[in-house]
Amino acid sequence: MRILFVSPRPLRPARRGHQLRALRALEELAGAGHAVTLLAPAGGAPPAAGEPRGIREVAAPVSALRGGLGAAAALLGGRPAQAGLVGGPAFLAAFDRLAGEADLVILQLSRLAGLAERLERRGGPPWIADLVDSLALNLERRADRDRAWARPLLRLEARRLLAAERRMAGAAAATWLVCERDRAWLEARSAGSRARFEVVPVGIDPVEPPPARARRERPLACLTGNLGYFPTRDGARWLLTEVWPELASRGVPTDLLVAGSRPGRSLARAVRRAGGVLHADPTSLGEALARATLALVPLFVGSGVPIKLLEAWAAGVPVVATPWAAAGAGGVDGVDHLAAERPADWARAIERLAADPELASRLASGGRARLLAEHSRQRLRASLESSLARL
Repeated sequence: MRILFVSPRPLRPARRGHQLRALRALEELAGAGHAVTLLAPAGGAPPAAGEPRGIREVAAPVSALRGGLGAAAALLGGRPAQAGLVGGPAFLAAFDRLAGEADLVILQLSRLAGLAERLERRGGPPWIADLVDSLALNLERRADRDRAWARPLLRLEARRLLAAERRMAGAAAATWLVCERDRAWLEARSAGSRARFEVVPVGIDPVEPPPARARRERPLACLTGNLGYFPTRDGARWLLTEVWPELASRGVPTDLLVAGSRPGRSLARAVRRAGGVLHADPTSLGEALARATLALVPLFVGSGVPIKLLEAWAAGVPVVATPWAAAGAGGVDGVDHLAAERPADWARAIERLAADPELASRLASGGRARLLAEHSRQRLRASLESSLARL
């Protein structure tokens, strides 16, 4: 089958979130013998050495000015701003040409809603909406925690994104999401449509062999991720200002490592005040997790699967997470992580893991089992094959 996969952003070397999902899906589709073409805005980097090839890459220019004008036009037209970010004559011409050669088109994220409408108008090939996660759910949750002046704008964009996601799902041959929580949420809001929602996971395998961990006098708690991304930044600040003082008041000696990309200056100051260490833009988050006694996932907003939680499971690190974060990964409290909501709950969970190596080992094993069962490359491959077989 000739498949055109369209990404709204270039695939860069630091592949996380939807970029990691795109790379994994492309590799599996090409490995299954499909002729795969990737169309993305110019500015990406080719796959790193050692990664599977067999994917034709086409990069078309999309100017920042045109993207800004497109977002403004989308807002004025009653559509979500994100739907106007990708466009321009060169990109649309490349899309029309490549879609005309394809047997199947896969559009990733709801910001490509305009391309979906273009396919419908022109009678193009069948297509799949690979939403990855629900951006509508993401912004709806964010509106409860962001700055007061931004909340009405976020709620407006969330409503428009939900309308766009429902339209895409109703017209697509199938709609892919990376987790059951987002699938169920969007399906409940699309009742009565012909939408077919399927879970197609990210695809991360555990580290082999499991890393041996040196015993430490003081446990090392590790928080990783894109520190410039609102859900991660919001959770990190809450952890530093609410949980760490609570932990100190209980007299639990714990070292803290915060590692990730794009940390802001205010977050860096908060890490220093908490007595932690900030590792900005590390070449590998795996190195930080290999040193860690436990991983922290304090997310209250966001959608999809928290990659930081999957990476901790893959590295064999026991996890403390909010119920919202764990729900994105299908986690079960006490089996593959410890769930905590309030600062006191977090302090108690960290204290338990620091004092009970047997509990830490059991949770790490449970996380590894969850990863293999629901989020591995094998599960991704099976989900893709099943979905394409039904088309």
